[in-house]
Amino acid sequence: MLDNTRDIINNLRKRSEIASRIGLIKVKNGKGIRDRDREIEIIRELGYDRFTQLVLNTLFEYSINYEIEKSVNGQFHVDKIENDNEYIVINGTEKGLISMLPMVIPLWSTVFVKNNTDIFDILSYNGIHLINKEFTNPDMYISMKKHDGSGIIIDNGTMMLSRFFIENRENIYMITIR
Repeated sequence: MLDNTRDIINNLRKRSEIASRIGLIKVKNGKGIRDRDREIEIIRELGYDRFTQLVLNTLFEYSINYEIEKSVNGQFHVDKIENDNEYIVINGTEKGLISMLPMVIPLWSTVFVKNNTDIFDILSYNGIHLINKEFTNPDMYISMKKHDGSGIIIDNGTMMLSRFFIENRENIYMITIR
């Protein structure tokens, strides 16, 4: 069993290297990090059963997280400019994008969520330090359905990560979701 686990880990490392190369190609071609149409195509081809579909979705999320980490720690590539702010864009369902926040925001951050039980519930299962109250002077805002120049915006199936957020990530301790 340990040998099988070791093989799985080694194959995941190889897959990460391939995902990194694919990510560079996407950046060079001006594409976003997530390609949901391609994911669905792969699930249809390989998703023989529910277990396989869950594993594939986990691999997709891992690859996206890896590409985000490369963007966070590497060169910023612009997918969209809005109100003079530059953003990386990730596509997905609203619930899926909210579930990705723990992979994106700094682990040491405190997130303030006022009266939004859906977001609070999703994030509480992901190890985020949450406080259910309003905080008016955070280091950064995450906006839901409001394009106001926040560090992260989630709206209409997209998550937009701003250059400000990416470049200042290590100094962000207090985040308010509004």
